[in-house]
Amino acid sequence: MAIKLSEEVQDEIIDFSQEQYPNQTTGFLFGIGGKLKIANEVKFVNNTASDQIDGYQINEKDYLNAELYAVKNQVELLGVYHSSQKHFAVPTEKDLSSALPNFSYIKVSLFNRRVSDLKSWTLNDFNIFQKEQVKLPEFDFSENELQTA
Repeated sequence: MAIKLSEEVQDEIIDFSQEQYPNQTTGFLFGIGGKLKIANEVKFVNNTASDQIDGYQINEKDYLNAELYAVKNQVELLGVYHSSQKHFAVPTEKDLSSALPNFSYIKVSLFNRRVSDLKSWTLNDFNIFQKEQVKLPEFDFSENELQTA
């Protein structure tokens, strides 16, 4: 499995994450499913965590609205993204506690407002996160030092 981010989605995620820094940001990814998921749209939602610097939370209404949006617009809800400034782009126990099967979980790490890492994860059959390949468009890494390895 792999997920490909359109240039627009990549830029929107990075820009919004940097604008909201040091708060964590979150949103839903929409597009085309399959062995290679293609995310061509992102919808940001309010981070409802009580401490937005240390965590993120998506309320149930936003999940429902994301599902309705996907049906109405004939796209697939592919997953969730969130930014973090205190953790590398690896899932935490808290991420696991709210994860859903078949979703892609893209995590963007920022240090001093600069993107340092971006990775995607999915749950396997044993409810354990496994790394998912991320395909990114061309990007000027000199300013953001984005790494996908």
